[in-house]
Amino acid sequence: GDGPQDLLAHSSVRDYLSVPKLAARLQHASALLAECEADLARWLGERRSGFPRFYFLSDEELTALLSEGSKSPRNIFPAVQRLIPGVGR
Repeated sequence: GDGPQDLLAHSSVRDYLSVPKLAARLQHASALLAECEADLARWLGERRSGFPRFYFLSDEELTALLSEGSKSPRNIFPAVQRLIPGVGR
C-alpha cells in the first residue's frame, strides 16, 4: 500500500523523522521557494513588458532564453523562431 505506515517501514524515512525541527525547516524552505518564485515571476513580467513578444514564451522558455542567450546563441534559436516568424526559414 501507499499509506503512512508503509512509509514508516523504510529506515530512510524513520531517519528523517529524527531530524530536529524538520517540519519548521521544511516550512521555511517552502516559504523561501515561494518568495523566489514570486521574484522570478516579477522579473519575467518586467522583461515581457519591455519586449511583448516574450509573452509568447512560457516562463520556463523565457528563463532559459534569458539565462542561456549570452552563453550560446545556438541554444536560444528555437525560442527566437517562436518569437519572430520567418527566422530560420
